[in-house]
Amino acid sequence: MTDKVNIKAQCMRLGLVCCALLFSLLGWCQAQWGPNALPVIDMSSGETSEELSLEISSSYFKGFDQSNTFTPNLRLNIPLFSRWVNLETWYSVMDFYSTSYSSSNWNNVAGDIYVSTNIQVLHRNWFRSAYNKKMQYIPSAVARIGIKTASGGDFENHRFIDAPGYFLDLTLTEKFYWQDKWAKSLSIAGLIGFYCWQTGKAEQNDAYMYGLRAEFEAEQLKLRTEWSGYTGWQNNGDKPMTLKAQIGILCQYGLEPYIAYQYGIRNWQYHEIKIGLKYSIDIIK
Repeated sequence: MTDKVNIKAQCMRLGLVCCALLFSLLGWCQAQWGPNALPVIDMSSGETSEELSLEISSSYFKGFDQSNTFTPNLRLNIPLFSRWVNLETWYSVMDFYSTSYSSSNWNNVAGDIYVSTNIQVLHRNWFRSAYNKKMQYIPSAVARIGIKTASGGDFENHRFIDAPGYFLDLTLTEKFYWQDKWAKSLSIAGLIGFYCWQTGKAEQNDAYMYGLRAEFEAEQLKLRTEWSGYTGWQNNGDKPMTLKAQIGILCQYGLEPYIAYQYGIRNWQYHEIKIGLKYSIDIIK
């Protein structure tokens, strides 16, 4: 009798292990994980910068399943000897989270680091007319090559996938200027790209990226909205699509406080509210 009970218990444990393994192999997609596991990557503006910038922010994610996540973030952009090539990195420093089924219990885990090289491959200022004026209707374009580390933890609770990834994208932008004391410019940008991440020892998910972005800049105000996402081939919740909006105040000394909101349209089951401060200084004279 005891032997039968032991065999039954071992079979149950083996079944649970097999189910967990199967889920881990099939469920490595944003729909099954925390908000920072495989997020929709922010679009490039379509122009590299001559400014060194540091961005500190804090995000609150409210899941559609009533889960809660607080995340402090860091972002750094460095011009590499010229404004036409930038090194950019961003980091979800730590997830503080509680799940819908254990809202009184909070856990924390370190996040992933992203690093990208942004290269200006086309710019309107490179083309001049016979009258030495900036040619109109010439778009700017930035190619971006980036990687995602496997530094994030808590794989068992589906916070981070504990696997590397990389992405390549191209952003085209057209900028319209106004000769106005208050309004300065409006830029419209579009993105196409490729995103890949490991889903097992011998398998990876490949996705195409897409996005549209509009940004309005006034004398002391910056407004931005963005619709973007990516679509994988495994069809297991790997097609996240989000809508983002941000408002920033342009202050003295290169400071820009801002507030942003992100809504998950598909396969990203969260609302996000982000508050941050950006500091920029021109280091390319």
